[in-house]
Amino acid sequence: MKRSTKVLIVDDDPAFANLMERLLIREEFTVSKLIDSVRATEEVVKNHYDLVLVDYKMPGLNGLQLLERIKAHKPNLPVILITNYADLRVAVSSVKLGAFDYVTKPIVPYAFLAVVTRALSENMADNGKAEDIARVNQKQEYIVGSCLKAKETWDYACKVAPTKLNVLICGESGTGKEYIARVLHDMSRRVSHPFIAVDCGTISPELATSIFFGHVKGAFTGANSDKIGLFEQANKGTLFLDEIGNLALDVQAALLRVIQEGRVKPLGSSHELEVDVRIVAATNEALSVNVSQGTFRNDLYYRLNEFELHIPSLRERMDDLEVFTSAFLKQAEVEFNKPNLTIDPEVLKAFKGYSWPGNLRELRNIVRRSALLAKNRMINMNDIPKGLLAPVDENPKFSGSLLEKQSKRFDIKVGSKELERELIIAALEKTKYNKTKAAKELNIDRSTLYSKLRSYGIEG
Repeated sequence: MKRSTKVLIVDDDPAFANLMERLLIREEFTVSKLIDSVRATEEVVKNHYDLVLVDYKMPGLNGLQLLERIKAHKPNLPVILITNYADLRVAVSSVKLGAFDYVTKPIVPYAFLAVVTRALSENMADNGKAEDIARVNQKQEYIVGSCLKAKETWDYACKVAPTKLNVLICGESGTGKEYIARVLHDMSRRVSHPFIAVDCGTISPELATSIFFGHVKGAFTGANSDKIGLFEQANKGTLFLDEIGNLALDVQAALLRVIQEGRVKPLGSSHELEVDVRIVAATNEALSVNVSQGTFRNDLYYRLNEFELHIPSLRERMDDLEVFTSAFLKQAEVEFNKPNLTIDPEVLKAFKGYSWPGNLRELRNIVRRSALLAKNRMINMNDIPKGLLAPVDENPKFSGSLLEKQSKRFDIKVGSKELERELIIAALEKTKYNKTKAAKELNIDRSTLYSKLRSYGIEG
């Protein structure tokens, strides 16, 4: 069995060391901690570590002194300096002494894990540890870049995260809504408690009560044991409700009651349970329109929308497309153990001419697939899925000779597997990856669509 990635934290602040430890353990790294900077050199010499995190201001040896000692014994071991002071002189000195990078307190989990990932990626890509690093990389789906709207979203997220406010995240599919939800959790006081995510589009009205609130044994036919609901699972933590607009009205009413009262009653039980849960909801629709149309409760909308975040589409962030492409390419290099990959300028040109209905998720999937299949170190147009980068309108319509023969509303229940897969992808593109609308276009229900997405390996 391959040993796990080992990280040593040297910090005399237990609370801060514990925070870093939780973040790293959640990414499945093995973590050790020391408060004694003098003992740290001996620990590093005697034992194997893949990365060392060193606080700058400590009794005994300060961070720069400890950095020098570590590098004297293990020059290739990456060290990240941590400081309370955003002091350029300290940063420059640490880099000159061999530090990989530095992080300032209070840390932003996203930024902290990004630095950790880069340090480990560069040091371990050829040491059989790529799967560990890729695990962290794959979670970094939101890149701030230079887009003013994206920067504003990030700034607002950082401000609202430590509060108790429920947050509604709006944006097209694939823009990184779940990642932002996780950031809100990671930067809150609930970070040591569960983050539970659920796609509301997969929940049928018949099962919703049991899924959200749980049930007791014998509550209904087939209830052979007690089941804990999502609210109880997320107690003291965060419950992320993706595609919230897909919930039926009666389910919305039950959800509203729990949010208002802070209590749930499992199906079949006579007792209520108190729960303390922060709600972060996400939608790729304009919920205010749903409210005006009567398909979403006005009172629930305002309970969920105590603070609203808008994530821009990739079409609005095209100036950063090369930044995203480069970041996803670096992830693919580590994941597939194929270092030094580059992208042909013609591919980048094609990327810039495409409207990306699936946004960052679609870009990442294409880059990963192309990196995996590339025969050379440079990814060229032959490595890109055929027909995938044909220009797409803002309001995409079904195209292609096979699809043009179909009527406006398609019946997916007839036709070959190849046609079925093509129709699903086309429906997703037409509806900008809104699964509820795509299911209607295909004349199937949402649960069937989700099953087919899994069956064909389509990420929507």
